[in-house]
Amino acid sequence: VLGQGDFRRAADLFAAIAQTHAGSPLTAHALFLRGAALDAAGDLDGAGIAWLESFAANPNGPQAADALLGLSRAMSAKGGPQEGCFYLQEITSRFPDSPQAGEAGKRLATLDCAALIEGGFEGMDPEAAADLADEG
Repeated sequence: VLGQGDFRRAADLFAAIAQTHAGSPLTAHALFLRGAALDAAGDLDGAGIAWLESFAANPNGPQAADALLGLSRAMSAKGGPQEGCFYLQEITSRFPDSPQAGEAGKRLATLDCAALIEGGFEGMDPEAAADLADEG
């Protein structure tokens, strides 16, 4: 379905997989792919929610750092460039040796996130943000 460009249908299928396999390692992966499909369909808000749910489902899993990268991009697009800084900082803290940490470091510098980080958001917990997905 993804290869055919039917991204909305793919997103729906990934949501069904996540629901069917709720609580399993497949959940986070399916939600991550749902985010990618929604992003490709032009729904960055929906993608952000899916990436947040993916991260919340498995915050130390193989897609966690990529989910935070996507979530950072979605938040930056929605609320301004610096809205994604917290998630980028989380990547460098949680996954310091990952390729995603290198990308996050570049974005942190580009977005001029230093002032926000020094301002004290580093103690926030991104897993708590999952509650926002339920409200959105």
